[in-house]
Amino acid sequence: MSQNSKNKKVENFNVDDYINPQKGLSNSTAPIEQPLDSETTVNTQPTDNAVSEKESLLLQSTKKAVSSKQRKAGLSDYQQTFLSVPKITDRKTVFISNELREKIVGIVRKLGTEKSSVSGFVENLVTQHLEEYKEDVESWKKL
Repeated sequence: MSQNSKNKKVENFNVDDYINPQKGLSNSTAPIEQPLDSETTVNTQPTDNAVSEKESLLLQSTKKAVSSKQRKAGLSDYQQTFLSVPKITDRKTVFISNELREKIVGIVRKLGTEKSSVSGFVENLVTQHLEEYKEDVESWKKL
């Protein structure tokens, strides 16, 4: 496969949709309106603690409206963070569901290099997660 055809496939690939597909949702940013019955009341005041599912979906679809330049930069960062080939010594077996593994295989095949692997992706993902939450985990251990 040529590098040019691989790049075309990567440009049209949305990792968010592949990892967490929302079946039946449109990409429109217009709010979904539902008819109200006579007993239904509408609270127009936003709450501090909770965001409704509609608002969450609207925020997600708004976030996806980015330029192709930003998408390419985001893809490059994603590839460097999660699809680089780590050196793993002293390997151990870890089990994940087949469904999740198939999703990861799709990402690694479409976005990774020839040397990228599911094991490398999981290694990078866990390393990133542990680094991001390092301080929180240390403080929780003391509870």
